[in-house]
Amino acid sequence: MVHSKLGYQAFVAILLGIVAGLFFGPLCNALRPIGDLFVFTLQIIVIPYIPSLLMHGLGSLSPELAKKLFKKGWFVLLLLWVSVLIVSYVMKILIPTPLSNPSRDFSLEAFAALPGDVPTEASKSIANLIFFNSVPVVAIFSLVFGFAIMHLKEKDPLLSLLERINNSLERIIKWITVIAPIGIFAHVAYVMGTVNFDDLAKLQLYVVIIIVTTLFLSIWVLPMIVSCLTSIPYKDLWKEYKIVGFLPFATGIPTIALPYINNAMRRLADRKNLDLGTFKSTSQTIVPIGFGFAQIGNFLPLIFLFFLSFYYRHSLSGYEVIALPLLVTFFSFGIPQFTFIALPFLLSTLSLPESGFNLYAEISAITLNFQVLLSTVSMLSFTYLVALRYYGLLEIEWRRLMLHLSLMAVALFGFVSIGKHFFHSQDNYHDLYYNLKMSKVIDSPPQVTVYKERVPPPPTPLAADYQLVRILERGVIRVGYEPHAIPFCYLNNDGELVGYDIAFAYQLAKDLGVKLDLVPVSYDQISEDLNSSYCDIVMSAIVIDEQRILTMQFTGAYLEDSNALILSNKNMEKYRTLEQIKRDPNFKLGVTGAYRRVAETHFPHIKMIEGNIDDLALNKFDGYMWAELQSYIWCLANPNFTTSTYHGELGKKYFAYPMSETTQQFVRFLNEWLFLKQEQGFTHKQRQYWFLGKEYDPEAKRWSILRNVLHWVE
Repeated sequence: MVHSKLGYQAFVAILLGIVAGLFFGPLCNALRPIGDLFVFTLQIIVIPYIPSLLMHGLGSLSPELAKKLFKKGWFVLLLLWVSVLIVSYVMKILIPTPLSNPSRDFSLEAFAALPGDVPTEASKSIANLIFFNSVPVVAIFSLVFGFAIMHLKEKDPLLSLLERINNSLERIIKWITVIAPIGIFAHVAYVMGTVNFDDLAKLQLYVVIIIVTTLFLSIWVLPMIVSCLTSIPYKDLWKEYKIVGFLPFATGIPTIALPYINNAMRRLADRKNLDLGTFKSTSQTIVPIGFGFAQIGNFLPLIFLFFLSFYYRHSLSGYEVIALPLLVTFFSFGIPQFTFIALPFLLSTLSLPESGFNLYAEISAITLNFQVLLSTVSMLSFTYLVALRYYGLLEIEWRRLMLHLSLMAVALFGFVSIGKHFFHSQDNYHDLYYNLKMSKVIDSPPQVTVYKERVPPPPTPLAADYQLVRILERGVIRVGYEPHAIPFCYLNNDGELVGYDIAFAYQLAKDLGVKLDLVPVSYDQISEDLNSSYCDIVMSAIVIDEQRILTMQFTGAYLEDSNALILSNKNMEKYRTLEQIKRDPNFKLGVTGAYRRVAETHFPHIKMIEGNIDDLALNKFDGYMWAELQSYIWCLANPNFTTSTYHGELGKKYFAYPMSETTQQFVRFLNEWLFLKQEQGFTHKQRQYWFLGKEYDPEAKRWSILRNVLHWVE
C-alpha cells in the first residue's frame, strides 16, 4: 500500500510539474535548487550503497558458485541485448535515408570557429559532475574488492557488516522517498519550463522513437518474456515492475531501484517457497551484476546515432552500421549517464559533428528518464531470470511465448509501416540558411534602404581622402552588395537581403550612427564603383587578388578559404581528378569575378562561362568555381550537387572589404573596428549564426502560458 500510494503521489507530481513548466515557463528556474537538492540527496546515499551492495554480493559467493552464475547468466544477458537491438534496428526504418553530404572532409563547425575558441559541452551541475565521475571509479573498485572478498576464508564478520550497512542505507532511501513527490515536482517543472521547444520540434521524430521503443520493451516485451519463461502471471509481474521502476523513472536515477529490486527478490522467494537466507545471498550477487551489465537502456544512444546520421546528412557505411552495436555494447555497462562519457568518442569515431553531443544533452532532459525506465525494467528481468535459472525453476510456456512474440512482431512492424507514412522529419539543413533573418542578430538596426537597381552616386563635396568624414556628414553609408554569395550576402525566403557581410554592414552603420544604403554591384565593376564614389565599401564575399590590390584598398583579411568546384552528383564520379576535367574538351565551367583568374590558372584550355551560382542549377554549365564554404552551404540547399577542393590543389583565397584606392583613413578605421567586433564577441556570434544556423540569444524568452497566452508578464 505504501508503494502504491507513493507511486500515485509521484505520478501526480509529474503531471503537476508538466503543467507548472508549461504555465510558468522559464520562471520555473526558481525551482531548480529544490530539484537539484532532492536529486543530490539521493545520489549521496546511492554512492555508498553501490560499493556496499557489490562487495557484499560478490563476496558472498564462492569461486565455484560465481562460475555457475556466469554460466546461467550470460544467456539471459544476451537475450536482453538481442531484444533491444532488434527493436532498435526495426525502429531505425522510421528514420529517413540521409540526403547526400556535399563533402565529408569539410566541417562547418571547424570553419565557424575563431582561433582560441574552446569547444562547448552541455552544462552540468556540480552534483552531476561528482556523481558521473565518481560512480565508475567506485563501481570498478567495488568489483575488484568483491572478487578479493570472494577468496577470503574468514569473511563472515565483514559480510555481516556490509549487510547491516545495506539495510541501513535502504532504510534511509525509504525515508527520502517520502518527500519524493516534492522533489519530482520541482525537477519536472524546471525541465519542462526551460526545455527548448525549437530543438524539441526538430528532434520530435527521435523523441517519439525513444518513447515508443522504451514503453514497448518495458511494458510488453520484457515483462511478457519473463512471464512466459517463469509462469508468473503478467499481472503480478507488472505490479513488481511498477514498484521498482516508477521512482527511478521520475528522478532519472536507476540506482534508486536497487533496494526495491532486493525487496522484489524477497517476494519472489516467498512465491517459489525458497529458503530466504540462501536465496537472498544469491540474489544480492545477481543484482549488482545486473546493475553493471544488464541496463539495456544504455543501448538507446544507438537510435540517436542513426538519427544524427540523417539529421546531419552523414550516411553511415555498411561496416559502421554493423560495427556500431559492438561499440555501443562496450559503452553500455553502468548507469545511463555513462552515455554522456561515451557519446563524444562515438561521434568522433563516426565523424559526426560535435554539436550532436549538445543536442543529446539537451534532449536528454526528456529522453533520459525513459532510458532509465528501460534500464530498471531490464535489471529486474535479468535478476528474475538468472535467479530462477540458477535454481532450475524456469517453466517455459512455449505456445504462449511464441504467440506473444508473433503479436509483438506484428505490432512493431505495423507501427513502423504506419508511422513511415505519418511521421515526417526534416534534417538540420532543410531551408536552414534561407530562413535566417537579420533581426535575430542585430538589435535596434539602423534605417536601411535596399536598392534592387543601380542608382546615381551621391554628391561628393569633400576630397576622397576624407571618405569617413563624408559618410558622417551626409549621414548615410553606401555599401555595395552582390546577392549571390550565400552565406555572406543573399536573399532569404522572405526576399530580405541577409548574410554574414550584411550583418557587419548593419553593425557598421549602427556604430557610425548613420543610415545604411545597400546598392547592387557587379564583381567585374567593383573598382570603378568604389573609385567613382558610387559606393563607399563593398561587403559581399570579396576576394583579394593581385589585380584588385592595384586599384583598391582592402581591410585585413577576415576569412581564409579553399577554392572548390561544384559538380552534380552524377558527374562527381566522372571527374574525380582535375586531370579528368582538363582532358574533357566539352566541359563547361561557370566562373565569376576573381574566380575566373583561378580557373584560368588551373584549366587554361576548357570553356568558361560567366554566370552566378543560380545558373548552375539551370544546367548552364557542368561545374562552378567558388569558395569551399559557399560551395558547401549552397550544396546543402541543393542536394543534387556536391563539392570538392581536390585535396587543396585549387589553392586558397582570402576575403576582405574593399574601398577606393585613396581611403587610407577609412581602412585604418575599419581594421580597428573589425578588431573590436571580434573582441566583443560580435564576430563569433555572426559566424555561429550565418555559418551554422545557431542562434545565440541569452535573453530570449521561451513560450509559456503565463507570458504568451495570458500576457501577465513581459
